Amino acid sequence: MRMNQQMRNNIGQSNPPDFAQGEKLPKALSQLLAQGFTKLDGAIVFTAARKIGENVEPKNFPDLTGFECFVNHIHIEDQLDRPISNEIALLRQGIAFALETKTRLFSKFPRKHFKVIVASTTDGCGVRFHLNRPGEEWLASDLDSYAKEAILVLET
Repeated sequence: MRMNQQMRNNIGQSNPPDFAQGEKLPKALSQLLAQGFTKLDGAIVFTAARKIGENVEPKNFPDLTGFECFVNHIHIEDQLDRPISNEIALLRQGIAFALETKTRLFSKFPRKHFKVIVASTTDGCGVRFHLNRPGEEWLASDLDSYAKEAILVLET
């Protein structure tokens, strides 16, 4: 697990599982996870996002990791039962969703390694994942270079 200083500031002394403990996922996120994952053009995507992946071509991205990050990008604020205006409360939902995504990816693909990424700003919280591939990175190696985003990377 890696995070930038902005994320450390947001979650305080907690580790991500403790920070998100007790968060109940909204119905839309639970249903998205319940649909599972699908293989698509060499990528692994949320089954619920498959149509997005079918409407864009992997060749339009620098690599397959970029394609997966595009297709698997979930805006947490768009999936809530009721709006949350508090950035920290939204981040709790995002981390809870990311942790559950990580758990389910590991369960479904125990021999594969994934990165589940949480990116939070004052405007919202996004979660995405991609398969680890040699020579492909979606994020900069220096997470603190993301000055306006709190970044958390969970790995299976």
